Amino acid sequence: MKNYIYFSFCLLFISCSSSRNIELQVVNDFINEEFIGQEATKILIKEATTRRMPLEYYERAFLDKDNPEDVTKVRIEPVGKRPYYWPIGSAEIQLLKDKYKNDTISYQWSRKDISSKSIKILDKKEMRPAIIILHKGTEHLAAAIELSNPILTLNGKFALINYNYFPFSLLEGSTTVILMERIKGKWKKIGMYRLAYY
Repeated sequence: MKNYIYFSFCLLFISCSSSRNIELQVVNDFINEEFIGQEATKILIKEATTRRMPLEYYERAFLDKDNPEDVTKVRIEPVGKRPYYWPIGSAEIQLLKDKYKNDTISYQWSRKDISSKSIKILDKKEMRPAIIILHKGTEHLAAAIELSNPILTLNGKFALINYNYFPFSLLEGSTTVILMERIKGKWKKIGMYRLAYY
């Protein structure tokens, strides 16, 4: 019996560790695809946004897709050319909502999470002064990004991540939900969803 409990505990630990490694790969592949090589100094806000937000955005966009003529409300819409790709259907959205409904603990990004050394990690309170100093100093433009932990689909092939971009100031920013797909061992951006005002 003790061996069975020990084996079950080890299996659970390995499963959680493996899932976390995949989530960090999603985050790092997104950062590398989106920001590495840009001249702007990149700052990652230390506190991650809620993991449930990208799923809520995707769900609203998924529901709004059936009423494209209804422009009487604030909508979440895909960005880019049609036809839009919807790999996560309503049944899986509900299963993912159930899976992540208790995920309320705030996560703090650390240096070990982010593979790129060119990304600075700062607390939100330090952001505004840091951006002003970097902008006035010898560095090029500075911009801050805020990321959520990703939500992985049940088959592990797709991920949703919330991404907020703040150029120069925390007063202005844009929120985007990114849909990523695992292609040949790398996570690639295949869709984006943003608020649309009518």
